[in-house]
Amino acid sequence: MSELKTNDRLKIRLTATPPYWAENSVSALRQNPYLEVFEANDPVDNTLIDIVLHFGHYAKAIQQHYGTGRLGFWFFRFGGQDLDVATAARRAAVVDVAFEVSLWAKLSDESCICLYQSFGQLDDFAPWRNVARALAKAANFPERVLAHYQSKGELVTYTAEPIAISTSPVVSYLVTARAVLRKVFHKLFYHEQWFIVVGKGQDLIPDPNKNQWFLNPPPDCFWADPFPIERDGRVWILLEVLPFSTECGYLVAVELF
Repeated sequence: MSELKTNDRLKIRLTATPPYWAENSVSALRQNPYLEVFEANDPVDNTLIDIVLHFGHYAKAIQQHYGTGRLGFWFFRFGGQDLDVATAARRAAVVDVAFEVSLWAKLSDESCICLYQSFGQLDDFAPWRNVARALAKAANFPERVLAHYQSKGELVTYTAEPIAISTSPVVSYLVTARAVLRKVFHKLFYHEQWFIVVGKGQDLIPDPNKNQWFLNPPPDCFWADPFPIERDGRVWILLEVLPFSTECGYLVAVELF
């Protein structure tokens, strides 16, 4: 892989107008004094381009049209494969695995290297809810990779973890339908409740031996929006109570002993 001096301005060509989830990232790239960002149709010599950046999954036709920069043609993989993000999310939900998003570079010798990889949990009932969050994270991958490049003078590569997701679109739709039916069943026959964990420190797992407590609501109501307050050495939890029978909420204060 060819290297550039860290004080050179890297020239990046976009393959298209940035999608909504990448607009802020592209704006940050444009403001970087070490980078020069070109639109897809800007007149510029392709031999001077360092990176061709594609905010989407790999497509051979797009790479052939825009070429490969000196540091590669950069694209995204979702679920470890060259799939659109919605399909990858559905198939990941089928086998109940974390949703993978990664940034790759295809080099001029046709080899591929992983530049960044991240994982996020999906909601099996509505996996698309977490897609926006995954895309928001992914949009920052190029900026992070370029920051490492500027500090080290070369691309830092990842050893991408292999991902096993469903290959059957029919199965993915069936699993989504099953999750929807299960959610409807629970809505009809069960009440959803949240409990509150109160404690000191940054531990995520409650431990009664470390002055941490579970606060469970009674079975006839729903608790929401807890807020701690300390006054005169006494600690209180302010929260909203919503009785299932009346659906008319009110505020209460629970003192911790």
